Amino acid sequence: MKNNRIRYFSIILIFMFIILTLRLAFLQILNGDYYSQQAEAVFSRVYSQKSPRGEILTRDGQKLATNIQSFNIVYTDNRKVVPEKDIPIVLLKLMRLIKNNTQDYNKFMLDTVPFKVVNNKIEFSFTVYVPEEDETVENDPEKQMEAIKKREEKIKALLKAKEERFKKDYNLPLNLDANTTFYELLVKFKIANKTGESYSFIQDMSLEEARDLLALRIQIDKNKYYKYKPAVIARNVTRQTAFYIATKSEELPNITFIEEPLRYYPNGIMAAHVIGHLKRIGDSEADKYKNLGYDINSELIGALGLENTFENITQTRNQYNASLRGEPKEKYITVDKFGNQLKLIGEVEGIPGDTIVTTIDYNLQKVAEESFDKLLSDLQSGKADGTPRPYANRGAVVVVDVKTGEILALVSRPAFDPNLFAEFGTIKDEETRLKITNPEKFVSPKEEFYQNYTDIIAKPSFNYATKAAIPPGSTFKLFTSIAGLEEGVITPDTIIVDKGAYRELPNFTGNCWIYNEKHSTHGPVNVVKALQVSCNYFYYAVGHKLGWERFNKWLEKFGLVNTKDNENPTGIEIEEKVGSAASVQKNMENKVGASIKQIAAKLKIKEDDKLLLDIKEMFLKQNLNEERLAGLSENQKKYIYRQYQIFLNETQNLSELLNASIGQGANQLTPLQIAQLYMTVVNGGYRYKLHLVKEILNPDGSVKYKVEPEVLSKVDIKPENYRAVMEGLKKVAEEGTAASILRNYPIPNGGKTGTAQVISSNKPELKKQAQADGVVANGWYVGVAPIDNPQIVVVALVFNSAHGSSCAKVVKDIYDEYFGLNKQNNVDQNNTTQ
Repeated sequence: MKNNRIRYFSIILIFMFIILTLRLAFLQILNGDYYSQQAEAVFSRVYSQKSPRGEILTRDGQKLATNIQSFNIVYTDNRKVVPEKDIPIVLLKLMRLIKNNTQDYNKFMLDTVPFKVVNNKIEFSFTVYVPEEDETVENDPEKQMEAIKKREEKIKALLKAKEERFKKDYNLPLNLDANTTFYELLVKFKIANKTGESYSFIQDMSLEEARDLLALRIQIDKNKYYKYKPAVIARNVTRQTAFYIATKSEELPNITFIEEPLRYYPNGIMAAHVIGHLKRIGDSEADKYKNLGYDINSELIGALGLENTFENITQTRNQYNASLRGEPKEKYITVDKFGNQLKLIGEVEGIPGDTIVTTIDYNLQKVAEESFDKLLSDLQSGKADGTPRPYANRGAVVVVDVKTGEILALVSRPAFDPNLFAEFGTIKDEETRLKITNPEKFVSPKEEFYQNYTDIIAKPSFNYATKAAIPPGSTFKLFTSIAGLEEGVITPDTIIVDKGAYRELPNFTGNCWIYNEKHSTHGPVNVVKALQVSCNYFYYAVGHKLGWERFNKWLEKFGLVNTKDNENPTGIEIEEKVGSAASVQKNMENKVGASIKQIAAKLKIKEDDKLLLDIKEMFLKQNLNEERLAGLSENQKKYIYRQYQIFLNETQNLSELLNASIGQGANQLTPLQIAQLYMTVVNGGYRYKLHLVKEILNPDGSVKYKVEPEVLSKVDIKPENYRAVMEGLKKVAEEGTAASILRNYPIPNGGKTGTAQVISSNKPELKKQAQADGVVANGWYVGVAPIDNPQIVVVALVFNSAHGSSCAKVVKDIYDEYFGLNKQNNVDQNNTTQ
């Protein structure tokens, strides 16, 4: 029995062996070629090539952003097999050829590694991009210091995270210093050898060359799984350099060049904050853009402005389904298991991106920028008013069509040239880059001191037109006039006698500006005269009569209340920080934190306790609920009720309302919001959505989307009240604070100056010193023309200019261009010369 079992088992084994042998013969002999190819693992891949971005045009067809052809040097593994150890040798040869024979060495992508050579030593040089929403301008000292601290903490955390991520990507210990990290990477990429604890370069080279070589090698390594894609190692070299490299193909295996569209901004800094610029795809965004089909290693995306909003149809502010990024040209190929291209199957031509036609008027924008730059220069030198204003280096201009909400010009200063970002998505020169993106690194000790009390640092990348929410000063008196007239607390004929010091409210110490400066008064004043002479006393009285409830009601009508539950953006398609006028709700949001801290400290409640969140919510909703305080002792409840009453009294303090009535205090509005306010009043109450886009064009030039005027809300204004405020605005230009510039102007016009203090009067010694140092009030001017049938509103703001009347010079120049008077002046001058 036992022998039989062995015999049967042997037969089965022999039979199985015969089957396996036959199968192997079938695979290797009859179908050997087929399965040999399969063993090489052939895969299908899609290789995308960039299409030109859509252009950005002015309303009259002038190009603000376009594309030019550029030459990029690339490394591709598709051409010849170069051993990994020889790649650095090829790259080093390329670097030296470029350096010794061309002017394009600075076009190498050398900032892909976070190292710099300082005094022949290696240091880390990580940089981070802080989102524009983290930028802010504050006049409140506590908020200013808090904003600075938050920004610094965020940068520090981002830098630390970036360093850790970089080391993890290359499997390096997190505790390595810059020097060891650098040399370990050199060894990893065959640029250096390591013996014991010593390192030596594979060839004779300087430390700077080793650093640059590592940058290029890492750039190539990013494509290690996509060898069919060329790795860009130098951007926008000259045609001569590209062809020169092509002649060196035997010496430089796998090195060639490709042609690609390059973003180009023909007007430099003009309209920079409208257009925006390009940037690299950051680590935090990589997954998002990879899923959208972007080549995250080489493509650039919009960072600010219209470039950002219309990057693609998924962007948050993209209301018109437009995409500046075109559909890439796609090649369908087969690749082997190493990523090398085997065969081109087919290709689909790319489609350029959509064209954005803006509402910007080219000549008006140009005049606005040139005039504003001249004003800033004259203020700083003292030419404008006889006193140098060294910090009058920031500000904005906005021009709006009052009948459509179209923005005809938008200026922010200081500015930047978006061409600086076009090649690499960043600025290679560190000092230039930091002056634009991190200007706080270059402040003087004096500037650093004042930065603790008011924002004084000029930020080139910050859009002062859309994000500088600051007190609007006396320009806000137009709002208080309308609210008072419409609520009936005054009429056009109401007379209020200016007594200089307003003491009708206990403990309020506000005075009219003329009383402070000349110890005089304006005497009997009606609303027309009050606007003309900017009488604080009159508006203190109007605000007092209105009270918070009616004041808030009219803020909401004009869209000037911005709270966590009620945002009122102007509608503009680019980034804006929506400011807010003073309101009870805003006061609550500003003060509730301090009240909750007091309660937590007194009752010894932990900061993360849900009870505190409940109390905060009840304070903000003005509804203390006994049930939600269950579990507390009677004494604890009484303490919370006392704090609640104190909170209500503080947030409804009438002194704050009176300050808000003259445009000071907690009012924080942007030039864009002031433009929308004035537009709404002077056009008869139509609060149009402000917009920068006129239409979207398909690549073939046909209209994809046309932006029509959109009324966000209608504010009813009685005809007699409308006539009164328009007459007051007219008087400002004819006889008031802007008369020296706009009196007898050929086009009847009106306006309002504004001066907003930046250092609190509660600090008299500091304010006196600030005046001496040039840290003076911000100046506003809002112009309306023609006053009898308004067409445009112009807002001009200069920080630390001392007063707003000088801004009227810019407004006058804009009028000249808009109404064609500068052209007539040129004709008259030519006729006189002839």
